[in-house]
Amino acid sequence: MDINKIKPPAGYGKEFEVSGETRPGSKPQSSFPGPTAKLDHSAATRTLEAAAQFTKSQLSDPAQLESMIRACASELIDSGQKVTGRLSAADKQAVQNFLSRDPCFRQRVESYLQKTLT
Repeated sequence: MDINKIKPPAGYGKEFEVSGETRPGSKPQSSFPGPTAKLDHSAATRTLEAAAQFTKSQLSDPAQLESMIRACASELIDSGQKVTGRLSAADKQAVQNFLSRDPCFRQRVESYLQKTLT
Protein backbone atom coordinates (compact mmCIF):
# COMPACT_ATOMS: atom_id res chain seq x y z
CA MET A 1 0.00 0.00 0.00
CA ASP A 2 1.43 3.30 -1.09
CA ILE A 3 1.04 6.30 1.25
CA ASN A 4 0.32 8.56 -1.71
CA LYS A 5 -2.76 6.53 -2.66
CA ILE A 6 -4.63 7.18 0.57
CA LYS A 7 -7.87 9.02 -0.11
CA PRO A 8 -8.68 12.13 1.95
CA PRO A 9 -11.76 12.03 4.17
CA ALA A 10 -15.04 12.64 2.46
CA GLY A 11 -16.70 16.01 2.80
CA TYR A 12 -20.21 16.70 3.99
CA GLY A 13 -21.63 16.12 0.58
CA LYS A 14 -24.50 18.07 -0.90
CA GLU A 15 -26.78 20.21 1.22
CA PHE A 16 -30.25 18.78 1.21
CA GLU A 17 -33.38 20.82 1.80
CA VAL A 18 -35.82 18.99 4.01
CA SER A 19 -39.28 20.46 4.12
CA GLY A 20 -40.28 21.79 7.54
CA GLU A 21 -36.70 21.90 8.79
CA THR A 22 -35.28 25.17 10.04
CA ARG A 23 -31.92 26.44 8.94
CA PRO A 24 -29.09 26.65 11.50
CA GLY A 25 -29.13 30.46 11.36
CA SER A 26 -32.69 30.77 12.65
CA LYS A 27 -33.50 30.99 16.34
CA PRO A 28 -35.36 28.05 17.83
CA GLN A 29 -38.57 28.93 19.54
CA SER A 30 -38.85 27.44 22.99
CA SER A 31 -42.15 26.61 24.60
CA PHE A 32 -40.50 26.03 27.98
CA PRO A 33 -40.95 28.62 30.72
CA GLY A 34 -37.87 30.43 31.93
CA PRO A 35 -35.75 28.68 34.56
CA THR A 36 -36.50 31.41 37.08
CA ALA A 37 -40.23 30.78 36.88
CA LYS A 38 -39.98 27.76 39.17
CA LEU A 39 -37.65 29.32 41.75
CA ASP A 40 -39.03 29.93 45.19
CA HIS A 41 -38.02 33.54 45.75
CA SER A 42 -38.93 33.38 49.42
CA ALA A 43 -36.35 30.60 49.91
CA ALA A 44 -33.55 32.90 48.76
CA THR A 45 -34.24 35.36 51.56
CA ARG A 46 -34.62 32.82 54.36
CA THR A 47 -32.28 33.22 57.31
CA LEU A 48 -31.45 31.00 60.22
CA GLU A 49 -33.59 31.65 63.27
CA ALA A 50 -30.54 31.01 65.45
CA ALA A 51 -28.86 34.07 63.94
CA ALA A 52 -31.67 36.31 65.14
CA GLN A 53 -30.69 35.87 68.79
CA PHE A 54 -27.13 37.19 68.28
CA THR A 55 -25.52 40.52 67.40
CA LYS A 56 -22.53 41.33 65.23
CA SER A 57 -20.49 42.51 68.24
CA GLN A 58 -20.64 38.98 69.68
CA LEU A 59 -18.58 37.67 66.75
CA SER A 60 -15.40 39.03 68.33
CA ASP A 61 -15.84 36.92 71.50
CA PRO A 62 -14.53 33.35 70.89
CA ALA A 63 -16.92 31.77 73.42
CA GLN A 64 -19.91 33.55 71.90
CA LEU A 65 -18.77 32.64 68.40
CA GLU A 66 -18.58 28.98 69.41
CA SER A 67 -22.13 29.05 70.76
CA MET A 68 -23.31 30.82 67.60
CA ILE A 69 -21.77 28.18 65.36
CA ARG A 70 -23.22 25.36 67.47
CA ALA A 71 -26.68 26.98 67.39
CA CYS A 72 -26.54 27.33 63.62
CA ALA A 73 -25.33 23.74 63.23
CA SER A 74 -28.16 22.52 65.44
CA GLU A 75 -30.75 24.41 63.41
CA LEU A 76 -29.34 23.10 60.13
CA ILE A 77 -29.38 19.54 61.45
CA ASP A 78 -32.99 19.95 62.59
CA SER A 79 -34.06 21.34 59.22
CA GLY A 80 -32.29 18.50 57.41
CA GLN A 81 -34.13 15.86 59.41
CA LYS A 82 -37.26 16.57 57.38
CA VAL A 83 -35.45 15.05 54.41
CA THR A 84 -33.22 12.43 56.01
CA GLY A 85 -35.42 11.27 58.86
CA ARG A 86 -35.11 11.61 62.62
CA LEU A 87 -31.76 11.34 64.36
CA SER A 88 -31.33 10.09 67.88
CA ALA A 89 -30.12 12.65 70.43
CA ALA A 90 -26.68 11.02 70.52
CA ASP A 91 -26.38 11.04 66.71
CA LYS A 92 -27.49 14.66 66.52
CA GLN A 93 -24.91 15.61 69.16
CA ALA A 94 -22.18 13.75 67.25
CA VAL A 95 -23.04 15.52 63.99
CA GLN A 96 -23.21 18.87 65.77
CA ASN A 97 -19.78 18.29 67.35
CA PHE A 98 -18.32 17.28 64.01
CA LEU A 99 -19.72 20.30 62.16
CA SER A 100 -18.71 22.79 64.83
CA ARG A 101 -15.09 21.55 64.62
CA ASP A 102 -14.97 21.44 60.81
CA PRO A 103 -12.91 24.44 59.57
CA CYS A 104 -14.81 24.75 56.27
CA PHE A 105 -18.21 24.73 58.01
CA ARG A 106 -17.00 27.23 60.61
CA GLN A 107 -15.71 29.58 57.93
CA ARG A 108 -18.99 29.47 56.01
CA VAL A 109 -21.11 30.03 59.10
CA GLU A 110 -18.89 32.89 60.29
CA SER A 111 -19.10 34.48 56.85
CA TYR A 112 -22.87 34.05 56.87
CA LEU A 113 -23.18 35.57 60.32
CA GLN A 114 -20.98 38.55 59.39
CA LYS A 115 -23.23 39.25 56.40
CA THR A 116 -26.57 38.81 58.14
CA LEU A 117 -26.04 40.19 61.64
CA THR A 118 -26.49 43.87 62.29
